[in-house]
Amino acid sequence: HYAAIAQDGDGNALGLTQSGVAPQVALLQQTGNRNTMTFDQHGGSVSSGLAAIQLGDDNIMSLAQSGDGNQARLVQDGDGNAMTASQTGGHNQLAWTQTGDNLSDLAISQTGGQALQVTQSR
Repeated sequence: HYAAIAQDGDGNALGLTQSGVAPQVALLQQTGNRNTMTFDQHGGSVSSGLAAIQLGDDNIMSLAQSGDGNQARLVQDGDGNAMTASQTGGHNQLAWTQTGDNLSDLAISQTGGQALQVTQSR
């Protein structure tokens, strides 16, 4: 398994759990204050990947991946945003961007072989 993590700011929290036969990959960045990231990657024989960036203050981001070949790119740029997603089954793709302040959590759930691109802005 592989994780690259960069944090800059005060009061940031990050939790990452990775398991599975194939390598799980996470590239994570937090810049700002009081941001929270929580990620669970549980794969099988095919790698899953995650790239996540938080820029700003008081943002919350959470992703659970379970299955083979799931991919996610999550970006928050602003303050007070919330983002929760789950990918179960295999071969899901998610690109989700929040730009602005106080954007709602859409609580996205993907259950296998789905591709989704979401852009929220204010």
